[in-house]
Amino acid sequence: MSELPEGTHTEKLEKLDAATAPNRYYPLDQAFSNPQQTTFMTDFPLQLPGKEAEWRHELYTPEAQDGLQIRTSPQEGKFTDVVHGQYGDPDTKHLWTVDDGGLKIIPELYNTLIENPEPGAPERVPMKHTNPSPLAKIGGEVWFDPDGHTVHINPNSGRFGEGSRAFKDPRGDHGNALWDAAQDVWRSLGYDVDAHRDRL
Repeated sequence: MSELPEGTHTEKLEKLDAATAPNRYYPLDQAFSNPQQTTFMTDFPLQLPGKEAEWRHELYTPEAQDGLQIRTSPQEGKFTDVVHGQYGDPDTKHLWTVDDGGLKIIPELYNTLIENPEPGAPERVPMKHTNPSPLAKIGGEVWFDPDGHTVHINPNSGRFGEGSRAFKDPRGDHGNALWDAAQDVWRSLGYDVDAHRDRL
């Protein structure tokens, strides 16, 4: 399930929980497994966005021409044709998510032209995490270091990161375990990971 289920918020959660039961098979289980843990893809279910979309175009589905890139296994290696920059630079920031389709990135400031925007909405808007992933396990921000080997990542996403229900899970360490597992996904592609939990 990679699309938002229909219904009230409670009904959506029930449908989502049913669709992401622990025994559900994900094709990425083996690709993004952690030898020290059970598989990342089955341990952490997809979640609804922690924030409702303010505008309809926040659910626009980007394509490669918008800068979207996807990695489904470590064998595919690092992302290509990315904008390099230093951590915190708004002009070189990318958004990242992990959903049942893989690890996805997209430049936040790609000026996608939205056709027929709603009254009051801007025609050109920054990407949101719900653009590449209507549902996701986790998301945040990433900067690709000029050295070509290091990524600077954080879980800053009100939809799938620090603001999501996974990070507020009453089980306590669930958010920390999810964050650690996400770093391992980045490392599996060959990156050195500089991880941050500070809010920019």
